Amino acid sequence: AAIGLAVWRWRRRRAQGGAGGAGRARVRSQLATTYGGVMAVLARRGHPRPPARTPREFAGDLTAAGVPGAAELTELTELYYRAEWGEVVPAEAPARATALARAIGDALARRPS
Repeated sequence: AAIGLAVWRWRRRRAQGGAGGAGRARVRSQLATTYGGVMAVLARRGHPRPPARTPREFAGDLTAAGVPGAAELTELTELYYRAEWGEVVPAEAPARATALARAIGDALARRPS
């Protein structure tokens, strides 16, 4: 549920031009939107992606640190790369990305404090 709310808020902000500054907002794929929502949730949970780290490197960092949901993040990151950089994206990829985002949110929610 937290992932869904984060994705909704992120999409809303993007549509209103609040997250990209002045001018026309970049049109992004549903996969990129889902990925962005997951990044927002991870940041709120104490795992922001450092600007100098690529998404792939960040997923590897979280895997190495044993962060819950890191395996799912790695798969989501690969889907994100395919969508953003022109590879053919399977028709089922958006649904898979949504399922991965939910799994990441669930894993983070179960993490002991």
